Amino acid sequence: MFELSIDKKIQRSLRAYDLGLAGLADQYIQKAIIMGANAAAAKAGTRTKKVIAKAMKIQQKVLKDKIKVIKAKSSGKMPIQGASIRIVAKGRRIRLIYWSKGEKLTKRKGRITGSKGVKANAWGKARLYPGTFIAPIKYKGGDGTAKSTAGIFKRTTRKSLPIEQLYGPGVGREAERHEGEIMEYYAAEAKIIIPKKLDYQIRKHLAKG
Repeated sequence: MFELSIDKKIQRSLRAYDLGLAGLADQYIQKAIIMGANAAAAKAGTRTKKVIAKAMKIQQKVLKDKIKVIKAKSSGKMPIQGASIRIVAKGRRIRLIYWSKGEKLTKRKGRITGSKGVKANAWGKARLYPGTFIAPIKYKGGDGTAKSTAGIFKRTTRKSLPIEQLYGPGVGREAERHEGEIMEYYAAEAKIIIPKKLDYQIRKHLAKG
């Protein structure tokens, strides 16, 4: 699992704005900074999916449940104390089937197979995986209904069973390679969004008199 914490940037934002807004109650300053930081993190989370999907040469929808943004709470008198915002990339390696797009397959004896095996281009290089085949995978969805998908398998012995599913690269490791890019994007977005949130909170506070 890869976890990118941006707590320190929140603290730096507080120190930067607190000096110029001493007349505004701390809770309004802090709430604005947290709201801005959360909004910037949400955009950084979307950016993370785009960057990793492009690097791994897969569709973004594959990463839907593997990259999450955990936001900080903006409620309370001093919300910035102990505030934590994280972009988390987790989950085991992605099933190799996602890199076998366009593979020509034929159905035979209850399974789908190529004549010599299945081709996939994981790790940015197309290759043939000898002796492999594509077989259906049945599972229950979140609503309890029966569903099915497919995976690339190989036999671990000369017998029909057992079989082992093959996987490509992992999301966490790929996210680590792009940590600098993700943080730079977050910082740039925070510089734009946080001042807007502060301006809104200032106007709202002053309007109350």
